[in-house]
Amino acid sequence: MKRKTKWVFWGFLSLDYQAMADYLREMAARGWLLERAGEFVAKFRASEPQDLQFTVDVFPYEGRLVSKNNPQAQEYRQMCAESGWQFLTSRDYLQFFSAPGRENPTPLQTDAFLEDKNVRSKLWRPELISFVFVSLVLVGYPRLFNYRVLLYFTTVAIAFLFPLFACSQFARGVYVIFWWLKAKRYIARGETLPKPTLQSARWRAFLFNGPPFLFFISMCLAIVIDLYLMPATINLEGLLPYVFLYSSFGLLHYFIKRKSRSVDTGIIAVFVGGFIIWAASIGFAYAVYSLDLTARLENKHLPQDYPRLTYTELASQPTILIDSKFQPGLSPVVSRYYHYEETHRIPKPHQHVIISPGARREITFSIDYYDAVHPYLAQLIVQGISKHILKFKFPELGISVTPAAPEQLKLWQADEVYFTKLFQPGLLM
Repeated sequence: MKRKTKWVFWGFLSLDYQAMADYLREMAARGWLLERAGEFVAKFRASEPQDLQFTVDVFPYEGRLVSKNNPQAQEYRQMCAESGWQFLTSRDYLQFFSAPGRENPTPLQTDAFLEDKNVRSKLWRPELISFVFVSLVLVGYPRLFNYRVLLYFTTVAIAFLFPLFACSQFARGVYVIFWWLKAKRYIARGETLPKPTLQSARWRAFLFNGPPFLFFISMCLAIVIDLYLMPATINLEGLLPYVFLYSSFGLLHYFIKRKSRSVDTGIIAVFVGGFIIWAASIGFAYAVYSLDLTARLENKHLPQDYPRLTYTELASQPTILIDSKFQPGLSPVVSRYYHYEETHRIPKPHQHVIISPGARREITFSIDYYDAVHPYLAQLIVQGISKHILKFKFPELGISVTPAAPEQLKLWQADEVYFTKLFQPGLLM
């Protein structure tokens, strides 16, 4: 039984809009008609195989800031219908139409130079803006690298797939710039731009939009895996605020594409909606970080099959275990790690063990265990933890590192183990 709809990888550059018509003609011959076209994928509905002709026109009065059903667009589509073209769908400035293959509908564009002008003003600039945006993101990319990047599927996907994404977008920007220079030469000679072939347009779709699509799919899968393995940790790392921002801007775009009647209205909606989202995101972030998302970890003891070390193995004074927390984890490059925390009460008030000024009779002991797939990655984690402790967590303290004894190496099943002491005059942790 044939499916009623199907999604296919689309990925065409907007500059290759003429080649889209050839692709739609091939799909119609196979029994599929376009229903919706996006940046990466397109939705087709089933039909009988047909001989249809298609045209994709550049309509300058829609775009990303104007509703797809604004009065000018409706009037334009009515005019196209009177010329023999049936409207299918639209995506920003691009309008998709079909007509029976044996008929001879009136061409929608009779002035090739005006069409080229619309292409250069409405399609070229958004392509260049995306190139500039990716270039700015690349400037801050090295800051993403710290030891915590290695601990989650999501951050590993970002660290290792983002270069592929960035290279494809950089190549896309270079292509757009050369396209602009080529267009200027043709216009200077009084010639129209040549029509791109379907084969070359498909190659550009896979080269320029394939890696971003792969990046997006991998990120979604990684987020699902992380949420399943350790939802509390992922929430604390700030995933929810990012989801909130992405969803909010998605709703804003949805509202603009259905309600905005002009570019001016769209610009106002962007500024007003952006301010509301900014204010709401601050409150949302405070709400998320104020939640005790680790409460579900209370009274979870360290399992016997994990490399273990408890506070009683390190300290000689007697203590009473109040509670403990255990959070396991996993990533593609760290085969096993966990965070374990114990809180002890000191029964004798005269003992001088100070953790914080407000909690002189309790000790919090924590372990972060990492089992990396390669020694180099393990070394990066150890160095990253030391830098994090000194720079962010306890910048006012000093640090000393002591190697573990051979029996402790055997206990932990590790090549190297170091004990870190934080110190300050009059205070030892």
